Amino acid sequence: MSNKKRDRRARYAAGMPLLPDTRSGVLRAMAAGRLNSRAAVLLHSAMAEQIGLYATDTKALDLLMEQGPLSPSELARAVGLTTASTTALIDRLEARDLVERQPDPDDRRRVRVVVRPTALETVGHHLGPFLAELQALCESYSDDELAVVTRFMDAAAELAMAHARALRE
Repeated sequence: MSNKKRDRRARYAAGMPLLPDTRSGVLRAMAAGRLNSRAAVLLHSAMAEQIGLYATDTKALDLLMEQGPLSPSELARAVGLTTASTTALIDRLEARDLVERQPDPDDRRRVRVVVRPTALETVGHHLGPFLAELQALCESYSDDELAVVTRFMDAAAELAMAHARALRE
């Protein structure tokens, strides 16, 4: 491991303990964020297990459903895997008829990974009840309350992605 990487990790780890004077609301929000993160990992792991995949595979599938077709290298960057690992991931998704490789309409030398309709059925089968309950939970909050929650979640996600990129450098 390079000195630069080791120094960055040490600085990151040094920032983990919270100061005793941290506001209780901040502590509760951070604890809720950790709990939400754990719950998301457990949910995706359980769904992946049901369909014979890895949690990273289901997150990649989720990303493709959200963003649309991506090249294998774009998918690799987005999920933080090597291109070789991403090839194996795409192979697993293809073997379960969840995605397919299609020629890029703008450059026939390239391929795009495209979600198949069976993926929507599979994900709907496993996550449909959760998503319905989550929607009901969201509908119990006002638009103003949801705006605050959304702003926080977006900022927290961006912060986490920035730190993930930094840890990989």
